Amino acid sequence: MKLGVVQADSVQTAVSLTERALKEGARIVLLPEQWTVSFDLVPVTEFQRLARLYTSFIVIGAFNDGVSVIAPIISQSGYVAGIAKRIHVEGTSLIPGTEIIAFKHMGSKVGVLISDDLFYPDIALQVLKSNIDLLLVPSSVGHSKLDSWKCVLKLRAMETGSVILNANSYVPTRGVGHSAVYVPYIDRGSVDVKEVELLGEGEGYRVFDIDLTGVLPLKGLKALSSRDVSVRFVEDQPR
Repeated sequence: MKLGVVQADSVQTAVSLTERALKEGARIVLLPEQWTVSFDLVPVTEFQRLARLYTSFIVIGAFNDGVSVIAPIISQSGYVAGIAKRIHVEGTSLIPGTEIIAFKHMGSKVGVLISDDLFYPDIALQVLKSNIDLLLVPSSVGHSKLDSWKCVLKLRAMETGSVILNANSYVPTRGVGHSAVYVPYIDRGSVDVKEVELLGEGEGYRVFDIDLTGVLPLKGLKALSSRDVSVRFVEDQPR
């Protein structure tokens, strides 16, 4: 499967770089969180036209629309097939999402999660239970949190057995780019994760091939190892 990731800090470059990725054969293109200052500026109809023209999925990034943090998913037919919402919005007046939004493509299950939701173990557990093959994660992470963010991405790929594609915004006041893909694999009976940085700091796009069938053995291992475990407290007293 060919995937594309875009880093842009203007509407014009977001559209042009997305089309370049599609022309190179990307079947799914992911844009970052908050790559422009307002969702009102996002040319949704233009992205719909591109999705229809190239018969590809486009996740046009994630935005605070004043009600929720949303990530519209445009289908191969050019329709807004679904809208992922950030589930954990504690400490704000925003309305949280209540479910993980996913779609199927070429026999694989593809889920969309927005930035900070990846910090929560309950989300990772649901991804594992739902057998998601590929996670698309738009984010807007700055220099000070980038190392910690990469650790979380690796951990979640290891826990869930899902390939994670992260598009991190390149906007000097909010994000520093460094979009990457995280691919879990089995090494001598244990799980490890390969990180491949796709873009550095700056605008750009990248198209790459990923073989999601490679995660199937890992999914089987995870299914076998995931089980309910109880907690038992002991007391400091003689028996």
